[in-house]
Amino acid sequence: MNRMKLDELAKATGCEVETIRYCEREGLLAAPARSEAGYRQYVQHAVDQLNFVRHCRSLDMSLVDIRRLAARVVDAVAACDEVDAVVDTHMDRVRLKLASLHASKAQLVKRRAQCGALKRGTPCQIVASLQRPAQDERCACHAEANQADQVSADPAWPTINACSPKQNSPRRTTRPCCTT
Repeated sequence: MNRMKLDELAKATGCEVETIRYCEREGLLAAPARSEAGYRQYVQHAVDQLNFVRHCRSLDMSLVDIRRLAARVVDAVAACDEVDAVVDTHMDRVRLKLASLHASKAQLVKRRAQCGALKRGTPCQIVASLQRPAQDERCACHAEANQADQVSADPAWPTINACSPKQNSPRRTTRPCCTT
């Protein structure tokens, strides 16, 4: 059985070393055997596990959902109903996120249109408009958009590069765009 060191596993999967360590800490990757010198020694199964995690993250799945699905890999036939439930719930989150993104795009288009008629030397209307909600629209960081962020947010994972660790950061609880 071929064994890989940590850097070799990183190269084989396209993951950063820190991401692999993170997956180990979070229980998404089985703890590897160690050499006499203490180096991690991975087998092909680790590549498969990391690819599974990466594919789930490329679909913006949370750690909780990935854990639930990973637990069903061994007996996916018996767990089909639970897998369906995880996927259905995630699709609901994606629908909410899409609605939020469409609302954000509409606000950006409206704000960009405000800027076109101005001349150089005058204050930027886009920056000024970001200090208040767009005219005749609710601010995108509230209501439905906020709900979409809450159900899909997973502070441990990035949203763009599914194979990079992200530092946990506290979620902002105040809304600086509010003028109330």
